[in-house]
Amino acid sequence: MPYRISHKGKVYIQNPSRNIQGVIPQGFYKNLIVIYSLIYGKYTPEDFKQYVKNLNILKQKDFAKTENHPQQKWSHYIDAAKEVLFNKDILAYESNGVFSLNRHRKEVSDVIDNYLEMLI
Repeated sequence: MPYRISHKGKVYIQNPSRNIQGVIPQGFYKNLIVIYSLIYGKYTPEDFKQYVKNLNILKQKDFAKTENHPQQKWSHYIDAAKEVLFNKDILAYESNGVFSLNRHRKEVSDVIDNYLEMLI
């Protein structure tokens, strides 16, 4: 089923919440990975990170390095969100760094209900 981002979804994506440090939290990226996977039919980490950069939602604090990892916070949070989704069987590894989405999970249904609309 083809989807598009609803008005509520556009507002959610363009105005992400931020944690106490002023950084976009991992939970936002989990939802955005699901939205992206539904819209584009697959998830590849590098393509998704480019998508996030192109949204122009990142601020200076998102580019700060994490204390325990050499990555910038936004990139580290995306990788952590992918791992959570993978461990919960929401994302499944296909091949060559491509992941597919398990659309039958409640978490996916919640994202569809809140941020997407079906194209007819």
